[in-house]
Amino acid sequence: MFLRKITLAARAKCRLRSIGILLAILFIACHNWKSFKNIQQKDFDLQRPQQAASGEPRFQGDGTGFKTAVEVTTNHIINNKDPATKVDSKKSRDNTRSSHKKNKPNLIVHIGPAKTGTSTLQKNSRDFTNVLAMDGYIYAGKFGIQQQREAIQDIFDVNDCLFVTEAYLQNHSLNNTNGRLGTEGVLKAKDNSCWKTRVTKMDKYLENNTSIIISDEVYSINSKRQSRSKREYEALRAVFQDWDLSFVVTYRRYAEWMLSALKQKHSWQCVGEKIDWKGQCQTPINFIKNNWKKHNSTSTNMYRNIDETSPVIQSANIPVKILNFHEEQHITSSFYCDIIPNTPHTCQHTIGNNRSGKGVAENARVIVSSSCSTIVYDAVKIGLSGIDKAKQTRHETTLNCVEFMNTHNITHADLPLHCPRQDLLERLLKKSLAFEEKILPDFFVSEMGEVEHRRLFWSMVDERKEFCHVNTKELLKGKTSWEEALTSLKKGNTESPL
Repeated sequence: MFLRKITLAARAKCRLRSIGILLAILFIACHNWKSFKNIQQKDFDLQRPQQAASGEPRFQGDGTGFKTAVEVTTNHIINNKDPATKVDSKKSRDNTRSSHKKNKPNLIVHIGPAKTGTSTLQKNSRDFTNVLAMDGYIYAGKFGIQQQREAIQDIFDVNDCLFVTEAYLQNHSLNNTNGRLGTEGVLKAKDNSCWKTRVTKMDKYLENNTSIIISDEVYSINSKRQSRSKREYEALRAVFQDWDLSFVVTYRRYAEWMLSALKQKHSWQCVGEKIDWKGQCQTPINFIKNNWKKHNSTSTNMYRNIDETSPVIQSANIPVKILNFHEEQHITSSFYCDIIPNTPHTCQHTIGNNRSGKGVAENARVIVSSSCSTIVYDAVKIGLSGIDKAKQTRHETTLNCVEFMNTHNITHADLPLHCPRQDLLERLLKKSLAFEEKILPDFFVSEMGEVEHRRLFWSMVDERKEFCHVNTKELLKGKTSWEEALTSLKKGNTESPL
């Protein structure tokens, strides 16, 4: 009986110990579960951007026209394809600050090439300083405010500093550094002193998450200094680790672009106040044929076109967007409404800048000036009286010719002309069409594409005679004075093939 009592007591003690162990296990499990939930919450809080105080400006004015930015929610920007939609609600401002801070600011580089509306876009962007600030951007390109331009000066220079900085980031340490980590636990390009010096003026924009737009056709100039290789673009992508780097190029129809490039060449070759009596205007067809001999692409001796620049940039895994010069809306509207991300205020501001005939009128003026300069050059060469090189500049005599033609409503097409053969023109059109189909295949098959391309080309050929040049031999034949030569302009044109 005594032994039975002892056995029962021992069993009871074992049961109590088992219950105690079980309770301890349950307590530990509950504690661990609570800790796990706390960790999850902390992780979520780390991923969730902190709300900024209501009304806090993303960029405060510094005397250059900037004001407090009005910010827009990401969803609203994505859905806001209609620029007339209101975007300045307080709820949008408060809810969006975190989404802006979550992403890198944009560093967008528009490289032209020249003669694709670059000057218009650059001057408009300069004038949009205030409204760009509302979208969290500055314009730091050509014609821009000096203070902003200084921030990006020399940042794309290709030299030892660029490659040393890239190597530091790739290798995590260099002989001349201690391999230290940045504040976010990653290597920073600015750990390298030369790179820190180069981008120091960009820091205030980076800290305020302000994006930067640069536009300069110098990056498309056909020179060793401005040309970039895949290797060099890869280095630029690496060192601009804190920025969302991308490029924008502009498409313009090849035949039209070639004529415009020639007109610019005339501006420093044979037309303008600083031109002497030596420079002779190159003819359109010779300009085109000379460039065909030297370039398989659509580039010229002066400018690299986008079929040459874009593939190199893209090969370095840098995004490239194409701005279409021939869209119905104004090129500045296309830029800010279709190309640059998150600029609803600037897009809205550009609406109403519709295309006009200004471009055609400007082209006609330049062609007349080139024709007159050629006539003046050859008139002096054969010794016509009435032009005194000692007392008159070539520019003054050219303006005299232009004024006479304008007064009597004489156009370039009214002059005796030399025009290219049909087979050369068809070859030019074929190359122009192939370029458009390659660069913008969807646009090419649209109603604004191939059919319109052909119509406008033959208008330049047959109506405005833009590929022809003045036949001075026919014009000046039998003339003895400059006045007699001018008077003969009114007799109408004769056209002879080359």
